[in-house]
Amino acid sequence: MVSAAVPAQLESLALRPYVEALEDKSRQLTFQQVASPGFEAKFEPVAGSSDLNFGFTDSAYWLRIRLKSTANAPLASLLEIAYPALDRVDFYADLNGAPVTLSSGYTLPFSSWPFVHRQLVFPVTLSPGTDTTVYLRVVSRSSLTVPVTLWSPGALHASDQRTYSILSLYFGMLLALGTYNLLLYLSLRDSIYLIYVAFLASLAISQAGILGLTAQFLWPDWPRGGDLIRPAGYCLVGLFGALLSRRLLGMRDWAPRLDQLLRYVQMAFLLVAAGALITDWPFFTIAATLLGAAFSFGAVGIGLLAVKKRVPVAALYLGGSMMLLIGASAFSLRMMGWVPTNFLTSNGMLIGSFFEMLLLSLSMASRIHSLQQSEVTLKQLAHQDPLTGLANRTQLTQQLQQAVARSRRDSTQFAVLMLDLNGFKPVNDRYGHAVGDQLLIEIGRRLLAGVRSTDVAARVGGDEFIVLVEAVAGLNHARAIADKLVLQLSQPVQVGDLTVRVGASVGIALYPLQSEDIDHLLQLADEDMYRVKAMARETRSSATATERMDSTSESQA
Repeated sequence: MVSAAVPAQLESLALRPYVEALEDKSRQLTFQQVASPGFEAKFEPVAGSSDLNFGFTDSAYWLRIRLKSTANAPLASLLEIAYPALDRVDFYADLNGAPVTLSSGYTLPFSSWPFVHRQLVFPVTLSPGTDTTVYLRVVSRSSLTVPVTLWSPGALHASDQRTYSILSLYFGMLLALGTYNLLLYLSLRDSIYLIYVAFLASLAISQAGILGLTAQFLWPDWPRGGDLIRPAGYCLVGLFGALLSRRLLGMRDWAPRLDQLLRYVQMAFLLVAAGALITDWPFFTIAATLLGAAFSFGAVGIGLLAVKKRVPVAALYLGGSMMLLIGASAFSLRMMGWVPTNFLTSNGMLIGSFFEMLLLSLSMASRIHSLQQSEVTLKQLAHQDPLTGLANRTQLTQQLQQAVARSRRDSTQFAVLMLDLNGFKPVNDRYGHAVGDQLLIEIGRRLLAGVRSTDVAARVGGDEFIVLVEAVAGLNHARAIADKLVLQLSQPVQVGDLTVRVGASVGIALYPLQSEDIDHLLQLADEDMYRVKAMARETRSSATATERMDSTSESQA
């Protein structure tokens, strides 16, 4: 095997091409055994060019790397394994004539790690002009992935600054979105925002565990925490993700069976998480990985179906699900050893979840907009007649109160016109309510067209309407407006193939000339309207009697 030539001006050197591996299925081999001449030929190069990934395995793997420094003086370097989720890594080497044994990994307290770093890092000082052989024994109940690089201390520090800048952006955004949605929950008391906060928190803890941040900052003296957080955190992300999908898309209304299926998926996530917390059996880690990948595919299918059903936030949900699917699938398949290990597959969950949370946050914002629109619609419905779109009695009362205030302030008058349709009931009885409703809609449209935009037209009964006309000059002005409205309303109305016609009787009352009390003013307008209606009946009756008398005279002659 060729030794890795380490330059004197070392920055970073990928050691993957120089790694030889030996599988120890029994986990019983010792360093003395594998370093003996009898095991020299048992180490073999590992095919491929991507980072080492042996997938899920019960075996221990021994890795051998030969390093040759080209410097003229001892060279300080750091050997990094950029996958902190490994249970244990034992480092063996003969450095400057002295045997060195170091250990790191999630099953050990962080304080015992040989180098303060979120990754597994081992100091290596290379003697000039000599070969140094490094042995690594690696075991893990998670995916046995070993991305190994040799760094100079300065170059690793510089790389860390870039990495922590990206991570601070990621976790800072999670914190900001979580805090904002928590405040929304406290304000609106809508549990979907609390679910979203739980989803973000699970995502943050899960990613922090995968990245080695929990071992370094959250529980450095509790090695068991790392074993718990990987599968359990992954399952909690799926659990709250499924619950959020159901609530955000309102699946119970348009896909009840699919909604029930997601309930079972939530239960599966919960059971796997509980199993991972109770026992360290690797089955639960594998189950969490596969279940997460399956749900990622399912979420895309749900998003596509929701788009087809025209669910309001479906497009944003679909976009977020697809990003998470790509990231989670890449990450899961890498853990299983089915795809190469590289930057994208190693950070698939980080990248996919970053874009997913952005799109989901837009979905939540869209939900707020929809709720606001619904609130506006409800307010409109509460103040509008549902058939004609005119103001209802509630809105009319408010407008009358405001008109009184303006009249007192500006010393003006306003008129209340009480309208009752003549001949509507025969049309409704003869042709049916559908024709009657269309007639009322047209009457409402004509009323709106016949008054100013500052005036108010309201429907207060079956065929009863009230028009509030502000700033009238007097009774004659109000009568002129009333005559204009009667003329417009008496024009024929085309409803389908039918042509129907109705008239209108209008009563008038003036504020403050006739009354300064709103209820009394409405009563006066109502009484005036019935007086007008009675006069119209008498006029029609007199006309009919005259016609009969004329007919009788002609026959007698």
